[in-house]
Amino acid sequence: MRGLYLALATFAFATVMDQAVFTQVLGTGGSLDVPRPGIPGISTQSDRTYFILCAVVFAVAAVAILAVRRGPFGRRLVAMNDSPAACATLGVNINWTKLVAFSASAGIAGLAGVLLAGVPGSASAIDFNALLSLVALLLARVGGINTATGALIGAFVFALFPVLHNHIPQLGNLQFLLTGLAAISVGRDPNGIGGRIAALAQRLRPDREERMDTPPKVSGPAAVFLQEEAGLVHVGP
Repeated sequence: MRGLYLALATFAFATVMDQAVFTQVLGTGGSLDVPRPGIPGISTQSDRTYFILCAVVFAVAAVAILAVRRGPFGRRLVAMNDSPAACATLGVNINWTKLVAFSASAGIAGLAGVLLAGVPGSASAIDFNALLSLVALLLARVGGINTATGALIGAFVFALFPVLHNHIPQLGNLQFLLTGLAAISVGRDPNGIGGRIAALAQRLRPDREERMDTPPKVSGPAAVFLQEEAGLVHVGP
């Protein structure tokens, strides 16, 4: 499944989990105690220390994702998204590739859930419901879901709204209006704020490659992957 059908199937699965799993009683009082992850020799009970721990985990995850994205498997994912039929013709196992991508993303989400539940020290059914996940996904899309910077921007806005609401109650429903306007902007620029920042950095980056040594240019992610697999071009540093 692709596009809208994949989104609907994912949302349906999230709704089933809401009704069949997350609504079950988890420990005393309908919540599950989640202690903060500990580091030998370092206490994470301090909010400042725990914030630094979460920032380090995010940085490591972002670097790992960028490394995978720039590697052979990342180019396979880009090519599969561009032309699944061409990848299947080359002999790429489409189902296995999708399974690996979904499993890796689910693992990262699970790690994030542990860190999130460690802030208050407990997790309940309302902390991970499907509608709240849709808001997080929307803000990640606004920030730029194709870049690690965009994910950071979306998470920052997601965490900032409750803080503003507690300190400035007059804002009220203004946060929903701002989110709606930001969602409309995604229609004009699907890459979001992070995509704009990446494009600006790309334009400002000096061109240090020797044009005589530059490999022949090919168009499209699928074309790059297919020709690399065939040994016609070399893509990499």
